[in-house]
Amino acid sequence: MSIERILLSSDIFRGLLVHSLITEQEEVLGLLFGSTSENEVRIWGSVNLKRNCKEKDRVEVEDIQLSEAMDKAEALSQEINQHSTLVGWFHSHPNITVFPSHVDLRTQLSLQSLGPRFIGLIISCFSRDAANLEKINLIAFQTNQQSNKAMSIPVSIIPHAHLVATPQSKYDSFDYLLEVQKNLLAEEQHEFQAALAGTTDLGQVYNASVFTLSVAKILQKSLKPMYEFIQQKINIDRLRLSQIQAENAELARKIREKDWKA
Repeated sequence: MSIERILLSSDIFRGLLVHSLITEQEEVLGLLFGSTSENEVRIWGSVNLKRNCKEKDRVEVEDIQLSEAMDKAEALSQEINQHSTLVGWFHSHPNITVFPSHVDLRTQLSLQSLGPRFIGLIISCFSRDAANLEKINLIAFQTNQQSNKAMSIPVSIIPHAHLVATPQSKYDSFDYLLEVQKNLLAEEQHEFQAALAGTTDLGQVYNASVFTLSVAKILQKSLKPMYEFIQQKINIDRLRLSQIQAENAELARKIREKDWKA
């Protein structure tokens, strides 16, 4: 039976969207955790992947990354006391349409060997319509094994609490975006170390300056905005907590008054 719909956690979508908007120069990617039934896929977790190639129109998922993700899905199952497995992959399409390319379709077909309900998500961003307004599109798809063409699947973005009943700290949007920052820095460090091999003293100075500039861009365009967002979220949560505490105190007062009158 084919998949009729995908239920995507709003928290996970937030993490994937922010990740997509970090760079318009290369595609980014991640893997998705959740559960499946005969006609439905539910997504409530994600993990960022370090890119082995930084291309504008191509990303690759390595076998070792899939194996590690399966172990992480098991850890998520234990934390939330809810069976979680690897259900799909995600990548971005900066400055191009949301529809999967021939490379995407081949990758998806290969990944479907993990299970017939393994799905792909694509977020296109940094694109503009005829009115010069920026558009963000989301698509879910599988590859038809006979025709090698994309099969689009409807996606519904729903509150995270509708999918996971217990508090979750692993592989949610904040954990995902923190890992994004670590991988961005690790990628720059890897390129810097590779560039140092066999270079002159002047070349090493140049490469060091390029590395410093790259790290500064990560701090300015990625890490600092994320930090500011988290601080705003903390302030909002504190305000909401104080409101709930005030409401509870008022309800307790009314109950005491009612008991006293009785």
